[in-house]
Amino acid sequence: MKAIHFDKKTTKDLESENSDLSIASICNGVGALTSACLICYFFIMSAFKLQEVLALRAFNFVFLVSGILLALRLYAKAKEEDKIEYFAGLKIGARVTLTAVITFAIFMALYLVYDDHLMNVIKETTGVGDYLNPLTVAGALCIEGLSSGFIITFIAMQYFKKE
Repeated sequence: MKAIHFDKKTTKDLESENSDLSIASICNGVGALTSACLICYFFIMSAFKLQEVLALRAFNFVFLVSGILLALRLYAKAKEEDKIEYFAGLKIGARVTLTAVITFAIFMALYLVYDDHLMNVIKETTGVGDYLNPLTVAGALCIEGLSSGFIITFIAMQYFKKE
């Protein structure tokens, strides 16, 4: 195997503000922050015994919108422009969504393994309760969250895209 050696110029190119490395760091950081907000919101709902009100999960949309918009603004600020390339923006939104939603879904799967009561509430309030387990609930959260995130990104890019 060949070893890869970087000189100072190559390293500088990889860490420049316009590189994919910069996009990755923005997206991963904002995605982790968004996921942390989703988890904190869940614990706040649990503290007030509201985790059983499944309709309150609609507020997860607010956290996802905030995370995607924050990432797009941070990237635009790093590029020192008001508008960004359309496909770069779609990539940013998708990566923030993937990071936030998958992390939150894994957390919920682990939590539902621990909390049988909440799992039973979810089974009782859905039409397919007999077929649900923590893994299928996490899968449903992924589908719901990823769909929402991609739609949010598409809408947000109508404002952020370069003409």
